[in-house]
Parts: sequence; structure tokens; C-alpha cells
Amino acid sequence: MKRSKRIKLCLDRLDPTLLSLRVENAHAFGLLAMSGRARRGERFTGREAELFFNNLVDQVAGMLAAPVSAETHAQLVSK
Repeated sequence: MKRSKRIKLCLDRLDPTLLSLRVENAHAFGLLAMSGRARRGERFTGREAELFFNNLVDQVAGMLAAPVSAETHAQLVSK
């Protein structure tokens, strides 16, 4: 199954509040990673950049699709 389909299946099951928080955090993480790369003067083209972007997508996908911990679930149901 393609990565995008796996992520969509996970996202469809998330509570809307949690989804919003995860998207916000994933957005911030991606921006931080890219701005750090730019500050270090690293290129956004070429083989190393491709590895950087593919890995960044993998990490963000993992953040979005991670299982909900018992602690987080308890906070969601008590809101």
C-alpha cells in the first residue's frame, strides 16, 4: 500500500482535535527542518536534498500516523 494511502487511513480514524494538533506540529517540524537546512547553507537540489526531503516526509508521516497513547486518549475524552 502506498505511503499516502496508509497515512489517509490513519488520519481518517483520528479525533478531529488530535488531527488538528498533529498537523500543526508536523507543519512546525517541517518548517524547522527546512529552515535549519537553509541556515546551514545546504542545497535544496541534488541527491542529498532528495534524501533530506524523503526522510522528512517519512518522519512527518510517522508523526501523523503514530498510535494515540493512553495518556493522550484520556486527555481527549476528558475535554
